[in-house]
Amino acid sequence: MALRLSDADLGANLHARREQAFFVPLKTAEGAEYNQCHENAKAHVARHAGCQVVRGWLIEDFVGFTYFNAHTVVRDSLGELFDPTPMRQRCLFILHEGDEADFAVQRQNRPRVQYPVLEPDWDSLGAPIDEETALDV
Repeated sequence: MALRLSDADLGANLHARREQAFFVPLKTAEGAEYNQCHENAKAHVARHAGCQVVRGWLIEDFVGFTYFNAHTVVRDSLGELFDPTPMRQRCLFILHEGDEADFAVQRQNRPRVQYPVLEPDWDSLGAPIDEETALDV
């Protein structure tokens, strides 16, 4: 049985391996839909003998933190990876370490992991804005 890592542990593991990330060529599959990578890859593999799903994580960098998004691509019969899902932006991809069951456990209820986990600085938020006095500025 696969052990579910905490968000912090999974994020730290992926961050430590980010130098292994690469761009997967986009080859949008017929009927593929945005934000449905797992279903798109599974459907493509079902229609094309010799293909298999490959699990991993897309890397989205922002100022001060990174999102790792659970993602699935396809390995074709020649061993080449491609992404059958239409994408609005290209992101680096890092392979998932572990088997299918482990990937399912890691992505269950959290298809996106933030690294580092940023705690809000509640003291810097200040007091609520009073609409009447805010208009005087």
